[in-house]
Amino acid sequence: SGHPALDTHLPGGGWPCGALTEVLVSQFSIVELRLLSPVIAHQTRAGRSVALIGPSLSPHAPGLRHDGIDERHLVWIDVDTPRDRLWATEQLVKAGSFGAVIAWLPLVRAEQIRRLQVLASRCKGPVFLCPPACASQDSTVAPPAGVGTGPPAGHGTVASAGAASRGGFVSRRVTVAVHVSAPSHLWEKASCG
Repeated sequence: SGHPALDTHLPGGGWPCGALTEVLVSQFSIVELRLLSPVIAHQTRAGRSVALIGPSLSPHAPGLRHDGIDERHLVWIDVDTPRDRLWATEQLVKAGSFGAVIAWLPLVRAEQIRRLQVLASRCKGPVFLCPPACASQDSTVAPPAGVGTGPPAGHGTVASAGAASRGGFVSRRVTVAVHVSAPSHLWEKASCG
């Protein structure tokens, strides 16, 4: 995962390949990308493509390069409706050819997550879903990991994470500091008008 405190609690010592991980966010922001930037950098430096489906902000190429992410291997899929985001996610996960798939899904039901779990088992790389934390009652806390992000603390944010298995969420939670500069250099601010 690129976060040693988190790695010690994840099965296999890092983000699992061929599995689905949910990153529950209080609101769509930069935190989830900062948490996942080490795995994105690893995959893109190895020449594997990483798909970003429906991120709330536009990726900022100079900021990505700063974090070691090779933007030439980043595929940004700009889809607006929850239905289209889910469809695009299913197609990319089904293809199984990406180094990682990260999807921001504002509305996702437990049965849709379970379908994505089955599809993810055929993937070479990890699959991450970023539903809002309010969806956690529908969350399956997908095996083998579910991660939640907490409120900002000064110029940083704390991510609280826990490993999960098919039986559900492991009760032990881990706090990982994820530095988020304000504003993050990974995203461009959206312009209105």
